[in-house]
Amino acid sequence: MLISPDGQNLVSSGSDSTINIWNLKDNSFLRSLVTHSSNVMSLAVTPDSKILVSGAIDGIRMWDLLQHRPLATLTKYDNLVYTVAISPDGQILASGDSSGTVKLWNLSSGKVIRAFVAHSSTVSSLNFSRDGNTLISASRDRTIKLWNLNSGKIERTLTGHTDWVNAIALHPDGGILASAGRDGVRLWNLNTGDLITSLYAHSDWVSAIAFSPDGQTLATGGFDKRVYLWRSM
Repeated sequence: MLISPDGQNLVSSGSDSTINIWNLKDNSFLRSLVTHSSNVMSLAVTPDSKILVSGAIDGIRMWDLLQHRPLATLTKYDNLVYTVAISPDGQILASGDSSGTVKLWNLSSGKVIRAFVAHSSTVSSLNFSRDGNTLISASRDRTIKLWNLNSGKIERTLTGHTDWVNAIALHPDGGILASAGRDGVRLWNLNTGDLITSLYAHSDWVSAIAFSPDGQTLATGGFDKRVYLWRSM
């Protein structure tokens, strides 16, 4: 689930293979996109709020978010896509799959720019740095990695989780990363790679995490059916 950058639409997806779009101005339902044939695992929207990208068990699709129509299918049944993210300039799509592979796509052409094995297990979450030069990947292999997109080399590996890392969120100032896992929540200093603190409140897996736009609040959601709000550091 996500809100488009312009604040106009809420987009949701799930195990029923559909993508639903809602108008946040009047809370009205707009349309369901039903081209996928299996679980839709991840959504991303370009900074101009015009293009929606969905990553699913059956591949990656692009949609015109303004006209609610399909634009292209980038790949079908390609190692089960679990996560997608779009660069700050809206030019590059990153996807992560069940084989641990990350692919970078040119959104204009729909072609793969680069592919590399990033993890030894499923890539569960991806996030671009604010300047777009670094890609952050999280995995079920219990690690989080920072990749230099200019050189194609790994900058740093964050270790500390003792189980799957399910989701990551970048603080608005770009200096702190929050990660949610089967073993709780971690906060990291991205400049040094150091673990700042661990947060424990959920009684089950933490599956969702997000910072408020002002960076003052961190929200976490878990399999325990609870949402916690934390005052950000």
